[in-house]
Amino acid sequence: MGKGSKIIGMIFLLLGIACFGLYFVMGDKFNNFKVVFDSDGGSSVVEQIIKKGGKATKPADPTKANNEFVEWRLDGVAYNFDNVLNKDITLKAFWNEIINRTVKVVIDGNEYSATVRDGQSVIVESLNIPPKEGYLIKYYNENKEEYDITLPVTADLNLTAQYIEIKVYTVKFNANGGSKVDDMRVNEGTTITEPTSTRDGYLLDGWYLGEQKFDFTTPISKDITLKARWNDGPKVNVIFKVDDSVYKTVPVKENTTVSKPSNPTKKGYKFVEWQLDGKAFDFKTKITAEITLTAKFEEVTSYTVTFNKDNGSANETKTVDAGGKVSKPTDPTKSGYKFKGWQLNGKNFDFNSAINDNITLKAVWEKEKPKYTVKFNNDDNTEITTKTVEEGSKVTKPTDPTKEGYKFVNWLYNHAPFSFDTPITQDIVLTAHYEKVTETPTGDITETTE
Repeated sequence: MGKGSKIIGMIFLLLGIACFGLYFVMGDKFNNFKVVFDSDGGSSVVEQIIKKGGKATKPADPTKANNEFVEWRLDGVAYNFDNVLNKDITLKAFWNEIINRTVKVVIDGNEYSATVRDGQSVIVESLNIPPKEGYLIKYYNENKEEYDITLPVTADLNLTAQYIEIKVYTVKFNANGGSKVDDMRVNEGTTITEPTSTRDGYLLDGWYLGEQKFDFTTPISKDITLKARWNDGPKVNVIFKVDDSVYKTVPVKENTTVSKPSNPTKKGYKFVEWQLDGKAFDFKTKITAEITLTAKFEEVTSYTVTFNKDNGSANETKTVDAGGKVSKPTDPTKSGYKFKGWQLNGKNFDFNSAINDNITLKAVWEKEKPKYTVKFNNDDNTEITTKTVEEGSKVTKPTDPTKEGYKFVNWLYNHAPFSFDTPITQDIVLTAHYEKVTETPTGDITETTE
């Protein structure tokens, strides 16, 4: 290799080293961009180095005395932090100057004040005016005109105020069969919101004050009672079927329940239940559409009749062929009670009834009334006769007794004439009362003259 070739090779080597060094020093400049945040007098914000193709991250808002931060701008236009960077940029903070207003209120000789941002409404609580139970506060401007404290404040305000007694009225609600609505306590001059009430099978027509439908935009000025009026809701049919025949069709108000009809009968079968789509129907279910209930039966050949004697002894049972009659058993006994008969479900049972189900007949008892003794004595305290009488009944008057030389007058109880219309409530002794008979002289009467 010649000397010239060596020199050329050395030059290329030096150039390569120089280029590598330049790339090493300037590589970040080619692949990264700088984002500078100018807070315009606000708190400082750290600049960001963003890789080529990346996006700047929105920093926390800076702060500046008496100013409100609005946004970051690039060349006077709001900056979108979703933009992809392709150069170094400087973002400048945009501020709105904060202007505060002072609101002063004098009430009962005391002054209260609050600071509020220009254009905003004063927060009443910030005035710290003490509340007064049963009163509201009315505000007045310098021209003594009533002032709306909710208006935006655009200048310093000097207001006066006074406590105004609140009249409170009661609005009562008569739901008229619907769900309960609580009473409302309402400040005079204010309105109330129409309450809701529901009633199965009915639609609420409205709330009435007297005969007029109440307008809920009406300010309340006295105690009132509003009464609900209802219109019938739509009706749907509940169809009861036995086999393929309609047993009964019952129209019911929508969203109400249907009453269970009397159990159908089928010779040689026992009724089990009413079914909807093959499952036992719950009669507490509210009906919302037409349904068909089908009777389910089980084949039976005999039934059991149980006699509940209700006297402490064991129940008696009899087996009866389906459709047959049960024979009446011997009347049971119970100390202190009188047997009245047999009942089924609280009603006297007819032993001529056909038995088509297992049933329990219950003995019905009537508590026996106490019995009392009424003694009838002669006036010498010897007993003439005795009668037993049930409490509350009357004793029958016996045959009048006789006594030689005397005439029977009446019966005495405690030395007073006894009325046989008197109900007997205890043991008593009645005594015969007589009057002596005066004998009338008989024969000729001879007059003697001295």
